[in-house]
Amino acid sequence: MKILLTAVGGPSGICFAKSLSEIDHVYLVGTSAEDDTIGKSFVDAFYRVPLANDPAYLDALREIIKKEKIDYILPFVDEEMCILSEHAGSLGCKVLVSPFSTIAFTSNKAKMYEIAADYLPKRHEKNVIDAFPIFAKPHVGRGGKGTHVVTAAHELTDIPEDRYVFQELLQNPEVSVDTMFDFDGNLIVAVPRIRASIDQGISVSGRVFRDDMLGGVIRDMAERLRFVGPVNFQFMRGKEGYKLTEINARGSGGMGITIRSGADIPKLAYELMSTGEIVSRPEVHEGVYSNFEEVLERQKRKKEAETHV
Repeated sequence: MKILLTAVGGPSGICFAKSLSEIDHVYLVGTSAEDDTIGKSFVDAFYRVPLANDPAYLDALREIIKKEKIDYILPFVDEEMCILSEHAGSLGCKVLVSPFSTIAFTSNKAKMYEIAADYLPKRHEKNVIDAFPIFAKPHVGRGGKGTHVVTAAHELTDIPEDRYVFQELLQNPEVSVDTMFDFDGNLIVAVPRIRASIDQGISVSGRVFRDDMLGGVIRDMAERLRFVGPVNFQFMRGKEGYKLTEINARGSGGMGITIRSGADIPKLAYELMSTGEIVSRPEVHEGVYSNFEEVLERQKRKKEAETHV
């Protein structure tokens, strides 16, 4: 099987490339917008491509698909995920990703309130906020970019209501749940982990634990939205227990922690792509695990590069 991994230099791409490279008869093709990527060492062929918002991106990817005779694509960047799910029927190969109709909700914080307000942080209308602090979050964004902790009314002035949601301020710990779904939207495995140590938004280490309540929320969300493949859910503590803060319809940057706990989600993805179903049921072991060394090295290089800019 020939599998194309996008963003192979990022934490998610590295974790998937490392795991899938251990499978016989798998030919891996990696793409990235940068040439200097650690993930190149785990793939059989590598191509530099434009950023997903570049009009040339889709044509560049189609050329690679045709040249390498790709069977499946696994995307790991939100922008690529949106484009590939929308154009999945015209790429010349299959894409392991949730439907575009699902991603339209998960990629927009305001739209999520239309179907999941009971699980999300309490939302406030900007013009009637009378108690602080509150949390301002862009409708579309990732990695915490553009967010604000608002402590007084005058700080709201420059935050546009049509591009932000205003929420209750949640408390740590932040819990990330790596999951895998089959083609029918059935949940195969869910691995909650407390993000014990974080570097530039990526989990360096985490404590894997069991929580049936979080699993119940994820199963209920799977009844409202159809998920396929690897999906990451994030939660934080509110006044009334855990609140759902993010759904990333792709593999997470902390996937190395989940793999080390016993749930090798990349290999489950391969099983799904190669047979159409997932028979394996991994045994997850609670405990503290670190992310893959290659992911940590990537974070180190990124930080050093930013320091010298």
